[in-house]
Amino acid sequence: MLLWLFFLPALGQHQKKFEDIERRLIKAKKDTLYIDNLNVLSNEYAISGGKDPLPLARKALHLADSLNYLRGQGVANMNLAIIYDTRGNYHQALEHYLISLRQLRQVNNEDYLSQLLQNLGLFYGTQGNYRKAIEVTKQAADLTYKNHGEKGSSYCWSNLGFYYTEAAEYDSALYFTLKAYETLKTDKDTAGLADVFYNLGNIAWRADENATKALNHCLQALEYYQKPPFEAEAYIACKAFVGFLYLQLNDHAMAEHYLQESLRDAQKNQYRFLMKNIYSWQSRLYADMQVWDKAYDTHMRFFQLHDSIFSEHSANRVEQFKAEYELETREANIELLKKSKIIQEDELERQMLYRNSFMALFALFLLITGVLYKSNTIKNRTNKLLTEQKREIEEKNKAILQQNLLLEEQQKAIASQAQNLNRANHQINRQRQAIEQTAQDLSSSLSYASRIQHAMMPRPVELKAALPDSFIWLNPRDIVSGDFYWFTQLGHKVFLAAIDCTGHGVPGAFLSLIGDVYLNQAILQENIQDAGKILDHLHENVRRTLNQEVSYSQDGMEVGMCVIDLKFREIEFAGARNSLYYCQGGEVHKIGGDRMFIGGLNRTSFSGFTTHKFALDQPASFYLSTDGVRDQFGGEQDKKFGEKRILELIAQVHALPMEQQKEHFREHLLQWMRGYEQTDDMMLIGWKL
Repeated sequence: MLLWLFFLPALGQHQKKFEDIERRLIKAKKDTLYIDNLNVLSNEYAISGGKDPLPLARKALHLADSLNYLRGQGVANMNLAIIYDTRGNYHQALEHYLISLRQLRQVNNEDYLSQLLQNLGLFYGTQGNYRKAIEVTKQAADLTYKNHGEKGSSYCWSNLGFYYTEAAEYDSALYFTLKAYETLKTDKDTAGLADVFYNLGNIAWRADENATKALNHCLQALEYYQKPPFEAEAYIACKAFVGFLYLQLNDHAMAEHYLQESLRDAQKNQYRFLMKNIYSWQSRLYADMQVWDKAYDTHMRFFQLHDSIFSEHSANRVEQFKAEYELETREANIELLKKSKIIQEDELERQMLYRNSFMALFALFLLITGVLYKSNTIKNRTNKLLTEQKREIEEKNKAILQQNLLLEEQQKAIASQAQNLNRANHQINRQRQAIEQTAQDLSSSLSYASRIQHAMMPRPVELKAALPDSFIWLNPRDIVSGDFYWFTQLGHKVFLAAIDCTGHGVPGAFLSLIGDVYLNQAILQENIQDAGKILDHLHENVRRTLNQEVSYSQDGMEVGMCVIDLKFREIEFAGARNSLYYCQGGEVHKIGGDRMFIGGLNRTSFSGFTTHKFALDQPASFYLSTDGVRDQFGGEQDKKFGEKRILELIAQVHALPMEQQKEHFREHLLQWMRGYEQTDDMMLIGWKL
């Protein structure tokens, strides 16, 4: 749907075929023009799919570095970013994008800068980071409009329409899509118009679930896609979406036709993300048609591709966050050092001001006391001499006048000290603002850590794909959480865990990263599928990672681990100081875990975590929670919520759909906590089988 935009200004517009450029480079002098030709040639190879463009781009960057040719460095880094991006090396791609962005802003070349921002927007879009994609694409649109008008900005607007659609901001999506349409319609740009109508179809379905309107738009898009030039991936995606819309309209024959045709094309081009979506829609189609063998086969193909793509996407997101975090950390450290120096200088000035103010006030106090004492003595002496000679009275009056003049001088001194105090207050306010800014910076860092933690955890919608009637309620005490959940599906088995790490906030979040790593290792790499053995693996590796044989630390985790066999309707449970609750036939049951927790001191008497296994002969509701729920203080008598209330609440709501149960649990706990602070992270997971 999105076009990969990369063009060169004047030089690129008038260049000859790259074969001619290659011949000229053999005898050319290695100057800035030579570097420009290398950059053009590497870009041509990247577009045409001819020779490997990577050595040329690296050579251009090396020569530009040696000549300190900043524009050549910026373009070479942009070429390298695009090459790494197309090859799936996202960490290096992002690093070169950010370096190129800084260099092209320094040379103030707006044509190159707009090209870079468009490609960077596409990069963030493919990674699912639509907020960043929107931000940089808007900058590209503004620059392109400034230099090339509406015609140059139309593809930026079309891309913005797509990003806003994916971000579920449909009013903005419709605005930019129609804005692109007006320009592309005038230019009769069939490829651009195809993208516009495809996006209008997406908006009509996602915003209003109007399948008829969406289908009309997408059929019109297919007509444009069939006129060259067009992008193969967008054309196949549009055909698949037409099949999905026919499915929504219960036209099974047309739905099967379009889905089969688009699947064949997607397999031919190895568009794995499209194949995953098509398998999902085919599974629903064959289920509606009651062709159960095909429904099951396409459903399993969907899950196989989904797990593979999700693992790659998670790794790419971690690499992206890592690159951005390293860049931001370097800049933040420099800024913190500057602020620390300013704070130290201000603190010294403030201390000196306090000392001088105190000394001045003390001297003023002594002076006023002396003046008042002396004045009182003079007045007493004058009263005794009132009966004496008139001459003596006049002399004393003159003395009093002199004292009044002295008092006026003292008043001026007091006013001056008041001004000094005002300046001191101003300095204090500056210190307060600096402290508030530091607190804000810390809060921003914690929010960033929370984004990384949420990116690590699977989305609730992925759990619903495996267990449709389910919910996850996670209520951290702080910005980052020590509680987290872990989920994956291998074939017909679902692995689901609720984990409570020691502490909460940042310490608990660090432990959650360790837990995620070793759960991935146990299940996805070591293929351990027994619930108790999974906890044994986690226990051993947490103790080894935290060096607890010699550090004697008590850090660890409480875990409830379930292995759910959807095909044979069997459940395995193992608990590390955690329990599984379930309700079957109206009765609530509890399966207690082992009293040993993950990590901490090793007990020689402990032989491993116990696996509880049972088959389901009738429907049941299951629940996993962390101790933050039962240990929360509240109510009228300031007591813990307790396990008894959890079991009573399960008995009351187990017959409801899981999403309604989630709201009952949440509202009941918030009502219980009213007037009390949250003492720990809280998490509750529920599902029905």
